[in-house]
Amino acid sequence: MAKNPTDLPRKGFLRDSVQIWDERFLDWQESWEHRFNKRTEVTFFKLFNAIDVGPYRSEGFYCAPYRNALITIDLRDTVGAPTRLLLTVWFSYDNVNWFWYMRDFYGRLEWEDVALPRFECFDIPILAPYIQLRIGITGGTAQAYFPVAVKAIFNSV
Repeated sequence: MAKNPTDLPRKGFLRDSVQIWDERFLDWQESWEHRFNKRTEVTFFKLFNAIDVGPYRSEGFYCAPYRNALITIDLRDTVGAPTRLLLTVWFSYDNVNWFWYMRDFYGRLEWEDVALPRFECFDIPILAPYIQLRIGITGGTAQAYFPVAVKAIFNSV
């Protein structure tokens, strides 16, 4: 039985969201207007001492209204001698099943302790409704750790 286009959509309304009637699926589809640049800053990891007990996982962030993000990484000088820090980006369509985003051949960002301190950023397209970041450390202990903080600025245009 076909649905009536006058039925209310099942999803809640966001301030800049629009509901579009999809003739193929005969259902309301949620979309976002991009006339105005909406920016949101999200802290995935506050400054903390990452040791070899990873991976550290951030909470999943609902990023569907945004088109791209700028990930900012604050790596302080290491204490002791951990050897490597690994940062990966994961996307999900349901906030349950996560898929590793492979931007390049390796699909990961790595730093070694000899290259610190560093303040870096990289841009990333938003490809799914949810995003999560993970950090892994090799060679760290309670006395040897990487101080690290990761934030992101999401843009709607």
